[in-house]
Amino acid sequence: MATIAIVWNWGTSSNINFNPTTDILDFGWFAADQFTISEINGSVVIAIPSNHQTYTLQHTTLSDLHLSNIVAKDSSAIGAWQNALASAPVAAPSSPPPQPPAPPVPVPATGMWSASAIYTAGMTATENGVTYKANWGSGWQASQEVPS
Repeated sequence: MATIAIVWNWGTSSNINFNPTTDILDFGWFAADQFTISEINGSVVIAIPSNHQTYTLQHTTLSDLHLSNIVAKDSSAIGAWQNALASAPVAAPSSPPPQPPAPPVPVPATGMWSASAIYTAGMTATENGVTYKANWGSGWQASQEVPS
């Protein structure tokens, strides 16, 4: 566990390898109007504009942080963090893997036509006394069924 003290340090840009599960930011007596909180390119950036200073929490988003990561003696600083964390975008849940296509409905070589079946070249189906043969790419070819 590390505690990172946010202090006045004119013109510096600090990159911090922050662990949101254990690390703490200590704002001391900083008030909310003295710093800004933003998320840029997947990292939280704390800026102290009047001091030309930034702290960047590398690979840490606002949605990774909790109030337990923040310590401050000024209640307005805690309020600023409450607002920032409440407005943090919620990480989108990962989408489930795509489902494989349903297997084709098996159709016997010659049988009754089915609207849900997939017919491939050479297969036949009978409807209303007419036998049809699938000719992939050139449509269906009808022939009159001959009674046996």
